[in-house]
Amino acid sequence: MIFSVKKIFFVIPFCILLFFNLYSSKVTIIYVRTIDSESMEPGKADDYYSDEVISNIFEGLVRFKEETLLIEPCLARSWEAKDNGKRWIFKLRKGVKFHNGEILDARAVKKSFKRRIGKYRSKYKKWEYLFSYIKDIKLIDRYTVEIVLNKTYGPFLSALTAPAASIVAPGCYKGNSFKPIGTGPFKFEKWEKGKFLIIKRNGFYWDGKIELSKITYKIVKNTWTKFLYIKNNIADVSKVRSAKEHEEFKGNKKVTFLFSPSFRIHYLAFNTKKEPFNKVEIRRVFCHLIDKKMLIRHVFQNLAIPAVTPIPPYLFGFNKKIVDYDYNIEKAKELLKKSGLENGFECSLFYTTTNIALNKIANILTKNARSLNIIIKKTALPFNEMRKRINRGEHDMLIMGWIAGPDPDIFLYPTLTMKQGSKNRAYYDNPELTSILEEARETLQKEKRIKLYERAQEIIHNDIPWNPLYHLKSVVVYNKKVRNLYIDANGYLIFKNAIKVE
Repeated sequence: MIFSVKKIFFVIPFCILLFFNLYSSKVTIIYVRTIDSESMEPGKADDYYSDEVISNIFEGLVRFKEETLLIEPCLARSWEAKDNGKRWIFKLRKGVKFHNGEILDARAVKKSFKRRIGKYRSKYKKWEYLFSYIKDIKLIDRYTVEIVLNKTYGPFLSALTAPAASIVAPGCYKGNSFKPIGTGPFKFEKWEKGKFLIIKRNGFYWDGKIELSKITYKIVKNTWTKFLYIKNNIADVSKVRSAKEHEEFKGNKKVTFLFSPSFRIHYLAFNTKKEPFNKVEIRRVFCHLIDKKMLIRHVFQNLAIPAVTPIPPYLFGFNKKIVDYDYNIEKAKELLKKSGLENGFECSLFYTTTNIALNKIANILTKNARSLNIIIKKTALPFNEMRKRINRGEHDMLIMGWIAGPDPDIFLYPTLTMKQGSKNRAYYDNPELTSILEEARETLQKEKRIKLYERAQEIIHNDIPWNPLYHLKSVVVYNKKVRNLYIDANGYLIFKNAIKVE
């Protein structure tokens, strides 16, 4: 039997649709994305895609109140700080159970924290910069636990909202592998890596009835496939990463959008340990080669704002006095000549393959650099492979994003110091900056912290380990049958209150 090309392209989407209809119902949501999670273990997970699932399975002692930056009780019903913030006493809720039936009590909290500060600490990368000051965990009574710090840590409560600080069940570590068992609104069901990950309703959730029965995180290879899934009602929810994606979805009357300011920065990082990027003049050249306002209009339209410093302008501590580098090819030429490289050079630029916007930015930068006889070798890689290679320092330049909790410390300390556990992709080491950031994180006085962060941003702006590019808004496209989604202050899509109507 002979099939035409048209028939083949009809049959394939039909088969996909038939497959997903087996999962579909008014109480099931399919969330399509281009990158899979890496781990379901809080703290060990070191990527956004893991943490957005973890945020729906696990919970912490505290959380951000929905659609605000206010910290409210979660598994702890109350807390108090003593000894200038070096001792924190948390009173736990009674009657809360983990997904496997184990009781949430002080012993469970202590065991959860102890593993991540004990002999296995090096495996929990985010704990290295979020909770390096935790000295001990003490039991006061069955439902009261004390966390002892060796230093005052200003962002402590904010850090406790991070997925890395989630409380895990004592039974998670029985056997040879970690079992993702939390107290959250959804329970882990199944994961076929590279294909899909399924979580299902926790029928005994302590904080209200959960309407959805399942969430399927479906992995697709590219953005175009993602668009087809949403357009053809094969999937219900996805993230929007560029203006082009937004325009593709915009004409579909069956979908709507969720917009939220995000605590996210995308940046051009320079490997300051490699020539010629060990010279500040060369790093400054590339600051004059990007017209950020044009880039925002061309690539993102209203979905992003230009970045001046690593800190978003709507977060406390942002330095309003800093003036960004202007787009100026002549200045770039002068700096290149001053550095002795007026004849140009070759260098590499790393970025991920699945992001349309990053590819456009790479093309713009490559074109502008060519006018100075700087030849950029673009290296687009799958996210996990790229991360391995940049961790080995193979890149000259890198376009990457960082999503953080709403505190300046979490934007600057892990990304621009060389402290253990850092994510310093620029390999930038400035003792003065590190000292300022450590002083800022070790004080509880907000005004003092603000002044220190303002000074830190001045140093970063002058030394240019990064060229901060843009702050991308969180944008979710979803079927109008889906209701009550929200994005928390840490930037993760939460399904706790979601429903799906006919």
